[in-house]
Amino acid sequence: MQVFVKTPFIRLLLLSAIMFSANANAQNLAELRHFTTPHYKMDFYISTIQKKINYTDTLDYHWYKAQKLHITQGGSAGDLLHGDFQKFHVGGQLAERGEFRYGLKDGEWLTWYESGAVKSKLNYNDGVLKGAFTTYSKEGEITEKGKFRKGLKKLQKPQKDKSSEERQESEELDPDNEEMPWYKKIFKFERKENPERDQKRLARRRRRQEKKMEKEREVKND
Repeated sequence: MQVFVKTPFIRLLLLSAIMFSANANAQNLAELRHFTTPHYKMDFYISTIQKKINYTDTLDYHWYKAQKLHITQGGSAGDLLHGDFQKFHVGGQLAERGEFRYGLKDGEWLTWYESGAVKSKLNYNDGVLKGAFTTYSKEGEITEKGKFRKGLKKLQKPQKDKSSEERQESEELDPDNEEMPWYKKIFKFERKENPERDQKRLARRRRRQEKKMEKEREVKND
C-alpha cells in the first residue's frame, strides 16, 4: 500500500528529520572539541570512526585524549584530529588555522601575530610540507620565501635592483662585467681619459655616501 504525503507541513517534517539524521551521522564521524592553555584557545574536530591507520614513522600525528592535545611521531593513542582547526590568542585574535586529515596537517595553513598581521603561509600534503611558503616579520616584511620539495626547504634568492647610477659605475669600473653590453666589451681598450666623466662619478659616490649617512642618523634618532 502506498502512502502519499499531501500536506506541506508533513513534507517539511520529513525533510527536517532527514537533515537531522544526516547531521547526526556527520557528527558521529567528526566531533567538535575545545582545548585551552594560558596563551591560546583551540577549536578542532576529532575522528571517531574505526579506521585502520598506517602510520609513517617520520610524520607527526596530532591526537586528543584526556582533555589534552598530543603530538607523536609515527603513532597515536587517542582520537586523531580530523577536520578544521583554529587557534586563538588570549585576546581573541586568530593565531593559526588549517585542516587535519586523520591526525596529519593537510592543505594551506596560516599563522598570525597577536596584532593580527600574517606570520606565515605554509602548505602541507598528508603531514609533509610541500609547495610554496612565505614567512613575515611583525612589520609585514617578507623574511623567507620559497618552496618545499619532499619536506626540504628551498629558499628563493632575493633580487637586488641596482639603480641606474650604480649600474653605470659598475660598468665603468669593471669592463669584464657580464651585464655590460657586448659593444662596450669590444671597445673597452679604446677608452680615453675623461676628466668630466670622472668628476660625475665622484659626485655620484658622494651623493650615495651622504644618503647612507642620513639614513643611519635617522635610525639612531628613532
